[in-house]
Amino acid sequence: MKKRLLTILSCMLMAIGALAEETTETISVTFSNYTAGTSYADNEEHDLGGGLVIYTTDCYFTTELRIYSSKAYNGYVVSNLLPGAITKMTFSAAYASGYKKDKLNVYGSIDGNEWKLIKALSVESTSYKNFSVSPEANLSYRCFKLDVEGENQLRVESMSVTYITDKEDSGSTDPEEPTEPTDPEEPTEPQEPQEPTEPNDGSKSKPYTVAEIWEKAASTTQQGQWIRGTIYGTISNDNELTPNGVVKTNLVIGDATKYVPIKLPDEDIRKNINLKEHPYLLGKELLIKGNIEKYQNKLGLVSPTTYEISYSVAINSYGYASLYLDMAAEVPSSCTAYYCTTEGNEVYLHPVGEIIPDSTGVIFVSDEHNSTCTLTYTTAKNDNEENILAENQLIGFAKDTAVDEDGYAYYALNAKNKQVGFYIPQTATDQTDASAGFIAKAYKAYLQVPEENETISFVIPHRDDETNIAPITQTPEKSVYDLQGRVVNNPTRGIYIQGGRKIIFK
Repeated sequence: MKKRLLTILSCMLMAIGALAEETTETISVTFSNYTAGTSYADNEEHDLGGGLVIYTTDCYFTTELRIYSSKAYNGYVVSNLLPGAITKMTFSAAYASGYKKDKLNVYGSIDGNEWKLIKALSVESTSYKNFSVSPEANLSYRCFKLDVEGENQLRVESMSVTYITDKEDSGSTDPEEPTEPTDPEEPTEPQEPQEPTEPNDGSKSKPYTVAEIWEKAASTTQQGQWIRGTIYGTISNDNELTPNGVVKTNLVIGDATKYVPIKLPDEDIRKNINLKEHPYLLGKELLIKGNIEKYQNKLGLVSPTTYEISYSVAINSYGYASLYLDMAAEVPSSCTAYYCTTEGNEVYLHPVGEIIPDSTGVIFVSDEHNSTCTLTYTTAKNDNEENILAENQLIGFAKDTAVDEDGYAYYALNAKNKQVGFYIPQTATDQTDASAGFIAKAYKAYLQVPEENETISFVIPHRDDETNIAPITQTPEKSVYDLQGRVVNNPTRGIYIQGGRKIIFK
């Protein structure tokens, strides 16, 4: 009997040891960091990194994931199979304005064929709330499906998925070779104490955060301080916080629970960054300098003198993104911006340089796939701006815009069958006619060509490994450009661009 108990105990300890060796991995996703898909597209694929791929049907994958269930759209999202069983999922979700409630049904599957409802989440607010789902441990779900119930629309801002990975790696040490025991008489060398993190001081390099402003006393006043935060909205004339731009006189950075109001003076700063006239600034990161004092019954910032606004561009899994902004911006070093021209059935990429001119559509190319390029708005000019604006055949809009038949054909940057190129927009009224009307999505660039061009698509070949440049085709033109996109008539020794390719003059 005693021997049997010892055997059972031994088995239990082995099982516990095996469980202890299991590790998990979490994939966290904020949808605004990824390239937006097509409005209510059919069967789009989005690689979110870390082994997680989702497939959206009749959904809108934009700065958030919008799932709409109705007679017109039967939206749902399915994930690919993860390496191990899902242990936990969280969603930051809200219902769309106009709906009282949404129900988000979360399903699990072992193999992607048979689905079982894990949990029905009742979403009852237009503000994002966090929801958590934990499947039963013995079900071993390796993929999930999100589906909205009823005539509702639901918005998901972010999510995270935790799943079991393989057992912990035992390392490179041979398990049969014992490790050297530590000499008990040899004292362990003390570790260096960690330097305390210095608090932000309101300088440009260490600007105050919204949380730090909230920690200050209401009577605090400081001159010429920098603060940083995400543009959330405005305060209306009746002193109500609104997550949009209803007035020109102020901005709010932060969120609905902690925010800092910023008074915009009646001058260029108000003209350039008020949300009412520039709604696309919503959600952008603002770095601004002014005086900290009480404003709108809270500690805020007044008399701003200068600012910087950042815009993040999500590079897709192929290394591309399209963008249109109606303010000039600096191109980060991690990617290259191009404008496009066409000739017959061919389209060519031309480097823009370090600054994207105001109201210009561009294509970004980066070697860092599934990454983010962060641009900074600027008042500087591009030396080649006049030529770019005259030649560029990429257009765009600062808000979703219906484009009717107007003598042109339009193409959107997309990927089909893993081939990146310009295709008829999925929001087009006729998927066989590039000149048919379509809905242009805000901040996206579209290729505009004369209607008589009967090309169905412009495909971008795979990258040239030798040049790391992404030409759409080999351009026949002889013009030579420097790395800033300027035409060079008499190139000297150095690296230039010709026909969309890097060339070296010796």
